[in-house]
Amino acid sequence: LWLSAFTFIACFASLNAQVLLPKYCISMGFPEAVGGFAMTLYGLGMLLANITVGFAVDRFGSCQLLAYGFFTMAMLFFTWPLSVTAPQIYFEAFLFGYFQGPSSSLPIIILADAFACSSPEHILVLNGMINMCKFPGYLLGSAIASNIAQKFGGYGNASALSGIIELLGASMLLMIPTPEEQQRRLVEKKNRPDK
Repeated sequence: LWLSAFTFIACFASLNAQVLLPKYCISMGFPEAVGGFAMTLYGLGMLLANITVGFAVDRFGSCQLLAYGFFTMAMLFFTWPLSVTAPQIYFEAFLFGYFQGPSSSLPIIILADAFACSSPEHILVLNGMINMCKFPGYLLGSAIASNIAQKFGGYGNASALSGIIELLGASMLLMIPTPEEQQRRLVEKKNRPDK
């Protein structure tokens, strides 16, 4: 439930950096190549994140890592309007990509941790349901942010709203019990006599 709430909420803002960052570069007077290189660094960040995420998951846990990534992305949305030079934009783009990269692979790990012992046959079905929760945000989030940026003549409001949405979504992850706690509850439920 909390993972579904996270994906539903957080996906309204998670693509906004990809959609709005090149336009932001042009609005700052940079050539289009700056926006293109920023998106290249975004992709490089995603690549490096997917290479290194396994080590971090083993050390910190998948849910904690995903929450940290989305809290960091929220902070990046708040600092994005302060990026006024090309190197600052490049750094922001790389960090956006790095912290967004694991968002596609970590939810299934969270599900596997929670349901591997009790009902492993349902993990892929649950993952499909989680992925369905992403689509309203993916379809509408960037359009809403683009309209806000266009209506108010800048990217500050759209970026701040994206940051708030990411914070709200990431807070849903903190409601998910640890795998150990979930297993303890499952054992207690099985050992409880039926009434």
